[in-house]
Amino acid sequence: MVKLRQLVGMVGLLVMVSGCQPKNETGHSQVLATVNGEEITFAEVDQYLHRHPELTDSPATDAERAAVDAVIDQHLGQDAAREAGVDRLPSVMLDLMDARKTTLLEDYGRQLAAAAPPPDLTALQGWYQSHPLLYADRRAYHVSRWILQGDAYHQQLWLQGLSRYSVLDDAAASWLAVQHADFSRVSEIMEPESLSADRLARLAASRPWSAFVASQDARFLEIWVLESTDAQPLDFAAARVLVAQDMLRDAGMRALQKREAALRKTARIAYQQR
Repeated sequence: MVKLRQLVGMVGLLVMVSGCQPKNETGHSQVLATVNGEEITFAEVDQYLHRHPELTDSPATDAERAAVDAVIDQHLGQDAAREAGVDRLPSVMLDLMDARKTTLLEDYGRQLAAAAPPPDLTALQGWYQSHPLLYADRRAYHVSRWILQGDAYHQQLWLQGLSRYSVLDDAAASWLAVQHADFSRVSEIMEPESLSADRLARLAASRPWSAFVASQDARFLEIWVLESTDAQPLDFAAARVLVAQDMLRDAGMRALQKREAALRKTARIAYQQR
């Protein structure tokens, strides 16, 4: 990871969009740029760099400048969205509320887990053995995602038509085209840790070129076709740090659930009839 602190003393790299002079602040509160009077701090740009590690392939100064510019663009995009009233849409307000809750709960879970003693060797080995799809039997899954856009009637029609094909291949895609279906096909390599437990189990149990409905809602239908897998087994020694990390995440979730259950006993909860 490039060191963003290298940027702090390089006034020439700071993009002062409003023409303001840099302040004498230090640390995470230091202002690296302003855009339309809104400050962009070291902490915000540093977070962007951590979330975009691909920038580290560039020289440090290029990566730092790119990160500052990217955050500036984000602020400008947010301003445009607010002017368009997007932030007042009910669906957006719900998404923002959900994102805030998720972030708070995840961080609180990590805080609770950090207070617990680290797992010993026996616990680590037990976790490793009870999660073979993540370690001993680990595989990378080559998946073709078929994403179709349409209402419930057309989704049902497409599913019935596709069920006649033993394999979803170009012939099936041609049939969808004849039906004037609006769809895309995207090939991806999916790692086990990026998948939910349900989807990982589904892929692990699937044979090559078998398909299943991955998600479906009022507007979109997504079908996954397993094309092939690559075996990537990890023995305990190689997976030990991953195991500890996964156990910490699980411990945080369990501690949070326990805390929530305790709070329910004293909370004033009133269910309303619809």
